[in-house]
Amino acid sequence: MTRNLWGTIPTLVKDTAYTQIMRDQAKLLEEQTHQELTGWLEEYSFNGNVVCEFSIMAPRLNRYRYTILRTIQGFYPFPILIYDRSRLSNDIWNMAIPEVKSLADQLNTEAVNLLISPEQSTLFWVPTYKIQSDEEFENALAEILQSEKTKEIITALLSKVQTMSQI
Repeated sequence: MTRNLWGTIPTLVKDTAYTQIMRDQAKLLEEQTHQELTGWLEEYSFNGNVVCEFSIMAPRLNRYRYTILRTIQGFYPFPILIYDRSRLSNDIWNMAIPEVKSLADQLNTEAVNLLISPEQSTLFWVPTYKIQSDEEFENALAEILQSEKTKEIITALLSKVQTMSQI
C-alpha cells in the first residue's frame, strides 16, 4: 500500500463572495429599472489573476454595455484591486495597447502598476481601492454604484431605452 504523503487535504473554501455580491447588485439594478437595465459580469484570467468587469447593460439597446469597474484578484482571496472607471479619464481607460507600451516606456513601469487586457485593449491604472475584506469590498462597491457618474450613466441609458421604445 502506498503511504499518503499529502496528509489531510483541506476542504474547498469558497473565496469568490465578491462576485456573488456583484451578481446580487446586478439583479437589483434589473429589478429597480423594470428589466430595462441589468448588471453584467464578465470574468477572465490574465497573468495568473482573475479579472472581473462589472458593466451596466441595456438589453433593448442591442445589449449595449458600459463598464463601470474592474476587479483583479490573485491566487488568494485578498487583496482585491478595484479600478473605478469614473475616476479615470476616458483617454486612459480606452488607451490602445501600442499607446500603453509607449507610455510604459516613458514612465518607469516598475513604479507604475500597469496591466494590459488583450481582450479589451485597455489600461488598468493604479487601483482606486485595495480591498482586504468582504466589508471593505461592499463599502467600495456602494461608493461606486452610488456615485454621480454611475447615476449619470443609468439616466442616459434609461433615456435612450425610452427613446427607442417610442420609435
